[in-house]
Amino acid sequence: MKAIYSIILVCFLAVVVTSASAQNRSKDIRKYQAELKLTSQQMQQLNTIYNNHEAKTKLQAPAKNFEQKAAQIKASNKQMRQDVKAVLNKNQKREYRKMMGVKMKTKNKNK
Repeated sequence: MKAIYSIILVCFLAVVVTSASAQNRSKDIRKYQAELKLTSQQMQQLNTIYNNHEAKTKLQAPAKNFEQKAAQIKASNKQMRQDVKAVLNKNQKREYRKMMGVKMKTKNKNK
């Protein structure tokens, strides 16, 4: 019975992620454009990154269980964030980290 619930949950998550991704992409990119002051070239690059991310997600092998699917999603999202950061300049990366809620790493000179 537990396996059936896991399968249903994985299928549900796949549908939700796929249908929400196009809406989220547009919303995220508009937010990035406004807050990070992206150039038109950066906007094009972000669109490409989001399109590639969606395509890779659709091509992923089916997960055997919820934990595997969660790990796939986490890895895919991490790669997408790295790709986005590669497009940004130093100041934009700092703002992007703030937007994503990532704590800034500080170097402790006393160590």
